[in-house]
Amino acid sequence: MKLLHNQSHKILIKNYQQLAKLISNFLQRTIKCEKAIGISKKLRAKNIQIRFRQEWYNAKIVVVKEERKQVKEPKK
Repeated sequence: MKLLHNQSHKILIKNYQQLAKLISNFLQRTIKCEKAIGISKKLRAKNIQIRFRQEWYNAKIVVVKEERKQVKEPKK
């Protein structure tokens, strides 16, 4: 009887250890996932800023070209 009790106790301990390992792995994965999400949000925001800057710069170039055309055209 005592042998059976020891075996069941060892199995319980082993199960708890496996459960603890699974929980720690899950928590590590969620931490990594949160870090990755934070990084991707920052990159997305940076890409949006770059895109807006490019659009603003392109619009500015178009305005400058229009002004140059107006200066070059002879006034009638």
